[in-house]
Amino acid sequence: MRRSFTTREAEIPARGIDPYIFPTKQKSIKSMFSTENIKKVGKSMTKFFHYNAISFNAAYSGPYYQVMINTIAEVGPDGKGPTWYQIGNLYLEETKEIEVYIASIKAKWLQYGCTIMCDG
Repeated sequence: MRRSFTTREAEIPARGIDPYIFPTKQKSIKSMFSTENIKKVGKSMTKFFHYNAISFNAAYSGPYYQVMINTIAEVGPDGKGPTWYQIGNLYLEETKEIEVYIASIKAKWLQYGCTIMCDG
């Protein structure tokens, strides 16, 4: 025995109501992850890398790249990027993880040795 349930969209009176408050359709998973949207993100990020002369390897260089992308996606379209001051001062001072990472590298110096080099 089968039952089929259908839902009908309720008619919303047009007068005095903002149509953007009550969207007619919810975005589907397929539309949210469409190849067009992925391409749009890729192009935008590529422009950022080109304009700021960031090596393409930065996208492959460590775990923080994907974490950054995931965090931006969680915040959504209303999120604003940090200012240069926030990146260079406020948030940089809060990143104790970097100090832990550097300490782990320094611990390996005794085992493997260390050479300090400068290019420029």
